[in-house]
Amino acid sequence: MKTIQCLLAAALCAAASAEPAANGLTPANFVEVGDTIVDMLDTSALAFSTMQLGMGGAPHPMFASFATPSARVQPFSAPCPGGGSVSGSIRDRDASGDVSVHDRFVTEFDHCSIDNEIVGGSSEFEITAHRVEQEVETTELAFRFRHLGSEAMRWTGSAKAVLQTDLKTGSEHYSVTYQDMAVTRRVQSSRWRFTLEMHRPPLGNHTAQINGALLLDHMVLQLAQDDQFVLAPGGWPRSGQLTATDAQGDRLQVEAATRRYRYRFYDHANLGESPTSSSQSRPHGSP
Repeated sequence: MKTIQCLLAAALCAAASAEPAANGLTPANFVEVGDTIVDMLDTSALAFSTMQLGMGGAPHPMFASFATPSARVQPFSAPCPGGGSVSGSIRDRDASGDVSVHDRFVTEFDHCSIDNEIVGGSSEFEITAHRVEQEVETTELAFRFRHLGSEAMRWTGSAKAVLQTDLKTGSEHYSVTYQDMAVTRRVQSSRWRFTLEMHRPPLGNHTAQINGALLLDHMVLQLAQDDQFVLAPGGWPRSGQLTATDAQGDRLQVEAATRRYRYRFYDHANLGESPTSSSQSRPHGSP
């Protein structure tokens, strides 16, 4: 995994100004729902980078804080890129100073400023598996978040993550499964029950995909990645498509285009190729 300089490569996006309708997708709310899905994709960097912060910093984020192999519990602290700090403790279960199953990290974020967002709250995780096979390091973790995030978004709940690093090329792949995670985004409440996967090479485009369910107030959406999203290193979209379907069979297609996402709404009676309504997101990033 990369050093602490990888933190939050994508900025938190603004929350939708209006809440979606209570029961399903409509021509009046599909743009707000599309923006919510895009915001979730953008904040995938927050998920990944918060994990790295909580793992104790650089050069090897998880284990640099094991300064004394004989100590079973060690505190750590590190400054955040824009001010504030992250601190906590690491429980080295077998006092080996190395990766071990059941090692536990507890992390507190104190006015931690990253990309103009002030992150607070806490997280803890336990290593549930670790292995190195043919120069690929795999670490599996169980997370719990408590009011973690910024004013733009906060999480409370549990997640499982699988992090893979190619030790030869530096390429990273991670998968995060949110287990009924409660998320607040200014005036909007949701629950995440999906898996997000992202591949990050040292250079070039990233890829991402989301599959599972999203609950927005009383609306239940099934998320299916039709074609994986391709994202430039700066975070702006290039290609890919996701479809969200509500309980009535209404569909929203979110397609990545150059610096924008296109939204196409199909009501359940529309079986043709032309959408019932269409729109697009605000511009993302700058090349």
